[in-house]
Amino acid sequence: MTRRTVGRVSRAIDLVSLLLLLGGAVLFVAAYFGMQTVSKSPDTPFVPGTVEAYALTNEYLRLQRLSYFALGLIGLGIATGLSAAVHAHKIAKRQAAESSPED
Repeated sequence: MTRRTVGRVSRAIDLVSLLLLLGGAVLFVAAYFGMQTVSKSPDTPFVPGTVEAYALTNEYLRLQRLSYFALGLIGLGIATGLSAAVHAHKIAKRQAAESSPED
């Protein structure tokens, strides 16, 4: 089995995939810990004519949207990595066909 050299573009695509995965994971963990903080915070009493009662709900919803965005980034990173692998496989197959001796 011979080792094939990996091109610069393939390495760049792998790096983008990895950055998307890591960025999504960091955002998801940040949203998770933020939601934990919201769930453990004391309840604020309802005072008519004020919006403080809804502040925690709004914060939770913001963190929920952040976690959905993070999951989207993770999915995009996975899709990028898989498409890069398929692309590299096609390139390797083409190079093998070009370098094989014709009968």
